[in-house]
Amino acid sequence: MAPNPANQAADPVAPANFDFGSSDASIAVAPSRENAVREEVPAPIIQHAAMPAAPLPHFNQDVKEPVHELRTLSILVENKPGVLNRVTQLFSRRDFNIRALAVGVTANPARSRITVEVRAEPAAFDQIFQQVAKVVNVLKVAEMRPDNSVSRRLILVKVQADDTNRSQVLEIVNLFRASVVDVHPTSVVVQAVGQLAKLDALLVALEPYGIKELAQSGAVALGRGPEILADF
Repeated sequence: MAPNPANQAADPVAPANFDFGSSDASIAVAPSRENAVREEVPAPIIQHAAMPAAPLPHFNQDVKEPVHELRTLSILVENKPGVLNRVTQLFSRRDFNIRALAVGVTANPARSRITVEVRAEPAAFDQIFQQVAKVVNVLKVAEMRPDNSVSRRLILVKVQADDTNRSQVLEIVNLFRASVVDVHPTSVVVQAVGQLAKLDALLVALEPYGIKELAQSGAVALGRGPEILADF
């Protein structure tokens, strides 16, 4: 029995669309009103945390060498020509960068004391310690540690100072128990003696006023108590 055309027109369901061009005669059903509403709602945006990229070796990296402890050696030597050169060449051959060096005659004019500051890892420092003791004209070697020695160093710093800021500069100088050894209308020369931490703090405080020139000595150190490096 043939379907009534009037009933077919009143049917709210949309007719199926046939794809006669396909051999499989696949059916594409028109989306209903509920599906159409769902499609209009935007899908939530899901942000995935970006995985950190693996670092590329040697490219775009701030490679920092490890900072080793500052070690101080006190070396008693014979006061003869060429001794200082042999000692410093030993450090150079072992690829040590001498941070500071101080040399002077001791109470005995025939002896000199060399104070060397280096940064090195413990194993390398122990090795250079033993090798320095074997150098010709070296009499004795000792490490000057903060717990068994007293060390001091000297700096001379020229700071820009005029009528507008001289009072502030002098206030900082007095705070660090330093002294002014030269005065000029546009600058002053400050002398300070102390340990490394104190002198670094002084330089940081004076830097905003303008440090024009700086000269500093290496550390000199003596052991605490009645013990001495050597008694010849």
